[in-house]
Amino acid sequence: MITTTSAPMQAKTQDVVVWRAFASAPAGDARACIDIWCAESECRRTDCFWHEGRWCYEVFEDKYRVVPVKSPVAWMPAPTKPDFPAI
Repeated sequence: MITTTSAPMQAKTQDVVVWRAFASAPAGDARACIDIWCAESECRRTDCFWHEGRWCYEVFEDKYRVVPVKSPVAWMPAPTKPDFPAI
């Protein structure tokens, strides 16, 4: 039996995040973890970090390597982890 609910899902105010102009990204903050929208590849790079004077992300091929972000146009803070109940 499948049950449904008519109650709409509600987001907490702090969970609503919008894209911001890339010029306002926290450049130089080694503790920052952000998501970046890239114009060239039209994709979202997640978990980007400041490394050696530029924003980067990690890629795993045969090993992990750090890749600079190309053509960033917007950013947002990386989402926080959900609060799941303890099992």
